[in-house]
Amino acid sequence: MDSETEKIIKEQLEIIPTEIKNLLADHSLKDKIINIGKKNELNEEQLGTLQLETYLVLVGLVHPDEYSEELKDRLKVNEMKADNIINEIDKEVLNGIREQLAELFVEEPEDDSDWKQNLDFIFPKWDDSLFQEETDTPIPETTVTNKTPTTLITSPTLADTKANTQKTNIPIKPTKMTDIKSNIK
Repeated sequence: MDSETEKIIKEQLEIIPTEIKNLLADHSLKDKIINIGKKNELNEEQLGTLQLETYLVLVGLVHPDEYSEELKDRLKVNEMKADNIINEIDKEVLNGIREQLAELFVEEPEDDSDWKQNLDFIFPKWDDSLFQEETDTPIPETTVTNKTPTTLITSPTLADTKANTQKTNIPIKPTKMTDIKSNIK
């Protein structure tokens, strides 16, 4: 076991309840776990895995609700055998302490007494003076108007066309069918 793992386990041993510490100190615990494994025909490697996973639950590093899935994944046994092992471990080892183990994983609510201060930091009162430059000279208010002349362009009327034709002496094109026929002859 590496030093980091040992450090983590030692830290966990300090916070677990006395009842669980006593169970871990009991010399018969190892024998109980090994006997359960042998009764379910586990090999030496699987027995080691069963011990490790059970101890990880007892020291609070694996949540008791995840224990059964961890065993099924790590032991690589069929569903029925895994269920038998889990039921026996629950009866022989975890009986009476399962709730205490689950409590190790209950998160303490954070002290939210300064929530208003945090909220004011995130959403400060709007003060637009922060974005304005301070100057001694006042900025004059001016109104800008468009001084570009606009001319509305429309299509010429018949009167406009006749007037322009008289100025240029260009004959007006006929607009009626009878006028067109008379110009063809």
